[in-house]
Amino acid sequence: MSKRDFLTTAGMSRFQLDDLLDLATRVKGKRPGQVLGGKTLGMLFFQPSLRTRVSFETGWWMLGGHAFVLGDEIGIGKREATKDISRVVASMNELVMARLYAHSDILELARYSEVPVINGLTDFNHPCQIMADALTYACTKLEPTAIVDMATLTGGIVVALGSWCGGMFCGDESLRHRLELSAEETEEKLWPMPVWECH
Repeated sequence: MSKRDFLTTAGMSRFQLDDLLDLATRVKGKRPGQVLGGKTLGMLFFQPSLRTRVSFETGWWMLGGHAFVLGDEIGIGKREATKDISRVVASMNELVMARLYAHSDILELARYSEVPVINGLTDFNHPCQIMADALTYACTKLEPTAIVDMATLTGGIVVALGSWCGGMFCGDESLRHRLELSAEETEEKLWPMPVWECH
């Protein structure tokens, strides 16, 4: 079986997203047991976090595994090359989750990792938050027809656009146009961001 990274929702089919939400709905609020007994999660945190860290660490523990955190002390791309960090952490863990600034760093981590890599946040997107929001909607029976990532507070957006303007990542032209019209009506500031093949 090939490894499956979770770096963005952009490349996932509706069926893949539905399957992920279906699994999350079935285990939400339950303790499915020690299914991760003896398995480790290496978490790389280069951005501050509350919910992401607590949810990953607690969830992994509740499933019987052990999670640990590495931060700035490993010097990603400075003290150690990103590909070397990826190879070392992956060689001793079953899963890697990283909360980084540059999206290019998560892509490089995934490229050199032999185990799956999860994007815990980059300047491009936060797929775990997107899926958590989607799960909330799914559990309340709102049945959304689309999930849109609107980046407002990620580092790259604030530097590029300021804290008063949202960056919109949307690969669907029709949906993007509708969102731009909605933003105009509510006097919100939105700037369409590029979604390239590598995202």
